[in-house]
Amino acid sequence: IKSDAYRNGTDLRTISIPASVTKIGAYAFAGCVGLQRFFVDPGNRHFCTDELGVLYNKEMTELIAYPAALQPKPEEDADGTVWEQYYDIPEGVIRIAPGACIGSRKVAEFILPDSLIEIGDYAFAASEIQGDFCIGKNVSCIGEGVFDLCPYMGPIYVDKDNQSFCSVWGGLSTKDETRLIRISEGQSGELRISQNLKTIDDGAFADCAELEEVICPKALVPRVRKALKQCAKQPKLTEC
Repeated sequence: IKSDAYRNGTDLRTISIPASVTKIGAYAFAGCVGLQRFFVDPGNRHFCTDELGVLYNKEMTELIAYPAALQPKPEEDADGTVWEQYYDIPEGVIRIAPGACIGSRKVAEFILPDSLIEIGDYAFAASEIQGDFCIGKNVSCIGEGVFDLCPYMGPIYVDKDNQSFCSVWGGLSTKDETRLIRISEGQSGELRISQNLKTIDDGAFADCAELEEVICPKALVPRVRKALKQCAKQPKLTEC
């Protein structure tokens, strides 16, 4: 199945993968907003699904595609309290493929396993994640645009023992502050940019509507100004 093979297949509800399939390209099911589950022939030696119909490689080490319209059952406490729908990615998964959870509309939270090492490009882009997002200590690679167009997403928290990334201003940055991945939509007031900054991910400021002022070194002003154009409300940009 080639890359982008079923992209924007809005009428698809289920996809059955036969035993003969040995390769699935990137973003093969991106934009399939009505997709509810995958079925994989038990004889397929390369792919499988979990009980909900989420697509994995056979070893269950890579999450390949989460059906955009799949709605997990909500959890209910003994006292009758019903919690938001969430999907618990199983322990043992080390990679989330590019675009794997893109456009997910029915799940409020993805819980990442401690085993996770890599999150591919645009893995959670345009999804309706709500509330906090937690990144474990072993994640060492995060692709481009992972959280692009996630308007309901809250602060990002990174395990204190993670050697590659850290939480900054409610958003996400590399540990050395050379790459800014995302600023939380709830960030308000003044934001000071590190002089170490070299890269700003596309959409890093896309959901920021409360920022009043961004302070950054003179050399970074052109780059920061370009990134701030994505803000719903343009903050003041000040050199330091």
